[in-house]
Amino acid sequence: MQTIFNVKTPFLNSDGAVIRAGRVKFTSLGTDSDYIDITDIDGTALANPLAIASDGYFETQPFAPDGIDFHVIVEEYLGTAEEYESDDDNYSVVGEWDVVHPKLDVELEGCVTVDNLAELAELQGRYSEADGYVERGVVLVLGYESADDFCPPRFFKWSNSTTYDHNGKTVLTEQSNGWGQWVIHCEDRQDIRWWGVDPDSTDDQASAISTALYWAYT
Repeated sequence: MQTIFNVKTPFLNSDGAVIRAGRVKFTSLGTDSDYIDITDIDGTALANPLAIASDGYFETQPFAPDGIDFHVIVEEYLGTAEEYESDDDNYSVVGEWDVVHPKLDVELEGCVTVDNLAELAELQGRYSEADGYVERGVVLVLGYESADDFCPPRFFKWSNSTTYDHNGKTVLTEQSNGWGQWVIHCEDRQDIRWWGVDPDSTDDQASAISTALYWAYT
């Protein structure tokens, strides 16, 4: 089984307030209604969508089958009825993202690899499309703080033409002169682990989750 969420971190809405009534859908990639099977740690089936309790937490830690990719949709309930679970019209989407296992099908021979984002930042301004790597101007970042930690490997491409906002996680702008950026190559997919959210951690990760939701809609 793969952990989906840390139950010790409350869900927040777009205003940063704890969601007091809501639900989370776990669906197959590319859909919002083809629900995957989720269970508790003992393998007992859980409801999907899974309700968010009044304190902003799941009552039970959910798990998904190992190796599958899926889509996550967090919804806040904005109605007034007590039995809100089936009242679809009064739910509002707070955030959504994909959980995708890395498929490293790019030829890596000659490609630069680094362990974390700090090492990637040190390469800013040194690598460009003229460097002649197999995938030119591409760096493979292996983890978040170290290689093989909770964050999956992902590719960054160097760009001299984009002007995305620097966020230090998916876009790293050259800070000394601002003439280029490392931009994550994600094919329109988002992974909450890019933002430092460790699904297996027992620490409060509300800030990282809130940041991930913000940038997902920016």
